[in-house]
Amino acid sequence: PVGIRNACLVKKSSGRCFIATAVYGNPSAREVIVLRRFRDEVLLNYKVGKVFIKIYNKTSPNIAHLISRYDALQAVFKLLLTPITKLFLQIYNRDNVDKASRES
Repeated sequence: PVGIRNACLVKKSSGRCFIATAVYGNPSAREVIVLRRFRDEVLLNYKVGKVFIKIYNKTSPNIAHLISRYDALQAVFKLLLTPITKLFLQIYNRDNVDKASRES
């Protein structure tokens, strides 16, 4: 699909491509958003998370470029990322429900 082939053209403000964007084909995909939220709300709070993000930001453009060029790589990364994103979506949805119930 064209969206996936051009996914690496979509960049975040620092100029880095997201692997998840290359996999899901859209920076607004729920899976991309939930991974970004995990990065911002969890990883950035820990030194090891910050180190991971620094390494990721250096290596992800090349990986995202390869993923966007090869359907087989996209399929493999989608198999790897989908269970993780589903788990995060369940956690964040539960958190939203818990938060809403406390506010009412």
